[in-house]
Amino acid sequence: MTVLIRTASDARTATQTARPLIRSPAAFDGPLEELIEQYILPDLPTASVVAAFHHAFAEYIAHSDALFLLRAVSGTARRVTYRTNDGTRFRATDNAPAWWVHAMLAQGYEIAMGAFGDVVKSCQTTFSMLHRVPLRQLMLQAGTSRTSST
Repeated sequence: MTVLIRTASDARTATQTARPLIRSPAAFDGPLEELIEQYILPDLPTASVVAAFHHAFAEYIAHSDALFLLRAVSGTARRVTYRTNDGTRFRATDNAPAWWVHAMLAQGYEIAMGAFGDVVKSCQTTFSMLHRVPLRQLMLQAGTSRTSST
């Protein structure tokens, strides 16, 4: 079943039923092909999901007022939208939008037709998301535990 994402919050709801990714081994003693087949390929998104994302992305960026999510660089502040001299808009972010896209594709989720702009507008940075979900909860979901208070 394909889950259609219309906003980033749709994905938060969908992740409650997401399939867990395969945990990589701490060490592996075997042929590279076996490592790839057992631990890498099962977690990659399908070609059809990637193609659907590419199509939706290409359609979105064809619009003159598309909002691009770019990694913040010196002179920009996260969560601030800027306009370049040629009118292009971008929002400075951290790596969270890229991680989010990868996670959604790995789960087989697709962005609903015409909803790419709404998804982009609703993508959050890690900093703003961490204020909504306690760090300990995120770490427990990832199967790790915090050992220091830093």
